[in-house]
Amino acid sequence: MMELLSNNSSIPQQMASNNTSTNTTNSNNTAERLLTNLLESFPSWDLNAGMMPNNEPTNNESPPRNDFFLNNFLGSLETTNDFGMAPIGTRVRNPKMSPESSNNSSISCNWCDVNASLRCLECNEYMCNDCLRAHRKSPFASNHSIVSLPTPIGTSPTGGISNNIPTQPAPNYVCDLHNEMYRYVCEFCKKLVCQCCTLHEHKEHNYASIQNFVDEANEKITSALESSRMGTKCIKSSIDKALAFIRLIERNCNELCENIRKAFRQFIIAIEDRERFLLDFVEKLRQRRLAILHDQMAGLKSALSGLAETSDMLHKISENSTRMDHIEIAMKVTNGQRQLEQFAAIYKDLQPKQEVFAFAAPDYSILQDIRNQGAIILVDDKNMPMPTSGNMVGAPPNDVGTVLSLPNNGMTAVIPTNSRRPLLRDNSFHNPSPIMPPRTNSCTVPNAGIEWELSVMRSSPGLHFGAPRSTQAIAGSTDHVKARKSNALSLSFATEGHEDGQVSRPWGLCVDKMGHILISDRRNNRVQVFNPDGTLKFKFGRKGVGNGEFDLPAGICVDIDNRIIVVDKDNHRVQIFTASGVFLIKFGSYGKEYGQFQYPWDVAVNSRRQIVVSDSRNHRIQQFDSEGRFIRQIVFDNHGQNKGIASPRGVCYTPTGNIIVSDFDNHCLYLIDPDINEILSAKGHEGSGFQEFNRPSGLCCDDDGRIIVADSKNQRIVVFSPSLDYLWDIEVRPSHNPLMPTTLDEKDRTCDVALMPDGRIVFLIELSPDSKEGSNPYKRFVHVF
Repeated sequence: MMELLSNNSSIPQQMASNNTSTNTTNSNNTAERLLTNLLESFPSWDLNAGMMPNNEPTNNESPPRNDFFLNNFLGSLETTNDFGMAPIGTRVRNPKMSPESSNNSSISCNWCDVNASLRCLECNEYMCNDCLRAHRKSPFASNHSIVSLPTPIGTSPTGGISNNIPTQPAPNYVCDLHNEMYRYVCEFCKKLVCQCCTLHEHKEHNYASIQNFVDEANEKITSALESSRMGTKCIKSSIDKALAFIRLIERNCNELCENIRKAFRQFIIAIEDRERFLLDFVEKLRQRRLAILHDQMAGLKSALSGLAETSDMLHKISENSTRMDHIEIAMKVTNGQRQLEQFAAIYKDLQPKQEVFAFAAPDYSILQDIRNQGAIILVDDKNMPMPTSGNMVGAPPNDVGTVLSLPNNGMTAVIPTNSRRPLLRDNSFHNPSPIMPPRTNSCTVPNAGIEWELSVMRSSPGLHFGAPRSTQAIAGSTDHVKARKSNALSLSFATEGHEDGQVSRPWGLCVDKMGHILISDRRNNRVQVFNPDGTLKFKFGRKGVGNGEFDLPAGICVDIDNRIIVVDKDNHRVQIFTASGVFLIKFGSYGKEYGQFQYPWDVAVNSRRQIVVSDSRNHRIQQFDSEGRFIRQIVFDNHGQNKGIASPRGVCYTPTGNIIVSDFDNHCLYLIDPDINEILSAKGHEGSGFQEFNRPSGLCCDDDGRIIVADSKNQRIVVFSPSLDYLWDIEVRPSHNPLMPTTLDEKDRTCDVALMPDGRIVFLIELSPDSKEGSNPYKRFVHVF
């Protein structure tokens, strides 16, 4: 038995000699299962999705599988029997190592003190060769699976240490979580893991030693290269298709614009004529009124001058009355009285009168009729227009199209059943209009042995690799995170300053799956990571433009790989770090082109590892893949919804994969579907009511879709339902909330918000612009409710 365990290759031969017919059947079935598992491990591509409309479809039939490929692939896999190894065709789960050790030589037998070399998978016990015999004698352990412990990396088969392996592993080869050398490859997560990982984070996963993985690398690389070549062909074809659609859209939209301008020109001319008439009338009225007033002013000035002369004459008579003749005095006084009467009459006649004219507004009820004039309609496959009208008289039957009515703007359109999505959407925060049934295309790739298939759910040109749309509130969390309503302040920390654990005008905030709170310490140009109890764990970063350096960092988030993503705002870029703060990559520069930024502010990441960044001065958001490669942008051009240009600030993903963006200057939220590059809805306006905002800033969602917003200038945290119905809020001002610390100032604002794994709401306080730094050394900036 021990010889069988020490030499696995002899087991299949003995089984083959005893059970030839049975093993032949099992081997064939196993080959099919293994091939299926291999083929399903690569991405699925759809060549039809990238073909031009007139291309011939690719044959859907798969070629017969090559026996040479099967034999060579299956021959490289280990097979065992009831003596402890898995049946033929199944993937052997490698033994999991003890978390107390990082080397097999230090694992002791659970039955004695000898070093263990075997492990029972059912009992989860380590044992030596001698103890195995005793273990096999038990009737309950006769069928248990026994595996040999893998040879540690860096040791020879005889147990000696190899001189070619350095005694101190390089930092890149050490697990960040357990500080042990990587020894295995997790086939489920497709990443390197240490021995402790196999017993904890990857307990239920299949994994192989690095040596076994490398031995099979050539076959995997060959298949991966073939997958890569086919993926390149599919993506290039889709790019060509997108370019053709771009040209088609340009021509189509130019024609639409020209027809719309011609159709509405008559309305515009009539309105402009009426406007011109009224403006000319006002101008004539102005000129006439000004002429009258100028004449009145001239007459009054003349009367004023004459009155001054009369007053001067009477004053002289009063001074020289003793030396003047009585008749002369009487004549001049009577003339002066007569002149005064005349001046009084002139004053009364030329008294200016206030005349105010007003504009009699037109009948605004006709505006709705004007807005309903015309429509954008879809056409069927024969380019025949689908009829539509304002009251839907003569609408097509149900088998022709679906009527989509938008009550908010009075527009209606008929959507043909063969179209995949409507052109127009309801202006609400609920789910958009129903999507048409999906179309599935598939094709067979010659000589590849792989069927590339892609289900097309929408007409978006973006790539879909079958990843789920759902996004977690806390990336990688195993718990369902639900925002908890609480009036009790459970924790406050982070005073103002420049020492460890202190902050200076912080902005960004996020929480990882372990409950650590990450803060973008903006003025200190660093990131600080705090434990769940508020004590400092570690920090990284300094001021500068190099890798790992910052200039006023802002938004921050953590992805499912526990990478830390930071918006380096005034360096106009995004930097990504490991969980321990080691720099990985950066992307972005100053500018307006794709992938460039002008003062980016916030960042979020979804379960597909897609990163979205709010590009504030470019009035857009941009989406990137996990390595910072540009995917798409969504520009906020208002569409008449707001008075000013949008200023995107906070950004987050919803559980369904949509994006919510806060508009700092227009006091509202946008709901965006990134897969179709459309703004589905805009909600909110300036105010302090339940559904109003005043400078909304950071925001987040829980796993039920509730939206938590940092309403900064209203100095509160507001919690809404997924449809933006008010649920509750947390007041920051101590005068409104006695539970808040009295050290806070009445003008302090909320800037960012996140959720703890237990559902508590954690938010960040920002000093008002006119507040002085260091005014209160006892003020704390992070609060948990």
